[in-house]
Amino acid sequence: MLAVLGYIAADNFRLPGEMYSFENVPRAVDAHDALIANGPNLQVVAWIGLFDLVITAPAIGALNEGREPGDFGWTFVAPDTAEGFKKKRESELLNGRLAMIAIGGIATQTVLSGHGFPYV
Repeated sequence: MLAVLGYIAADNFRLPGEMYSFENVPRAVDAHDALIANGPNLQVVAWIGLFDLVITAPAIGALNEGREPGDFGWTFVAPDTAEGFKKKRESELLNGRLAMIAIGGIATQTVLSGHGFPYV
């Protein structure tokens, strides 16, 4: 779901600097090639790698303790029954799948239409 928001934001807002201007990178779909050509992609990979290192060890430890994936102990937002929890989990899976279809559709429409947001 954040991918959809980020894709639309990249078509409308840019970081300061000539390298990120709308003239150099007219559409969000062109940003990948611009980042590869100019080098800041290494920074993106490094930050994602650092985040992964920080998050992975506690996640593995939590799974070894028998905790269910996604159970962070936030009881004030958790359903009261096992049936409610199952329904909530299914809802989250379906929303995630819909978001994956949406970002694929947005990327396809950007390439087919030849311009950014709105994709018509």
